[in-house]
Amino acid sequence: MIGEKAVMINAVVKMLRPLIRILMRYGLSCPEFIELTKQLYVGVADADFAISGKKQTVSRIATLTGLSRKDVQKIK
Repeated sequence: MIGEKAVMINAVVKMLRPLIRILMRYGLSCPEFIELTKQLYVGVADADFAISGKKQTVSRIATLTGLSRKDVQKIK
C-alpha cells in the first residue's frame, strides 16, 4: 500500500507541475489554489463517496478529505 501511495504522489506531482506553471502565469495564487482544491475535495466526497441510502454528513466528508468539519461546513 505504501508503494502504491508513493506512485500516486509521483503521478500527481508530474500532473501538477505544468498545471501550476499555467496557474501562476495567469495569476492564481497558492492560497486561491488551495481554496479551490478544498472545494473540489468536498464536492467529490459529497457526490461520489456517499454511502448508498444514507445522507452524507459533514463529519464523514471531513474524515474522507482530511479537512476539518468547520472547513467542510464553510464550503457546503
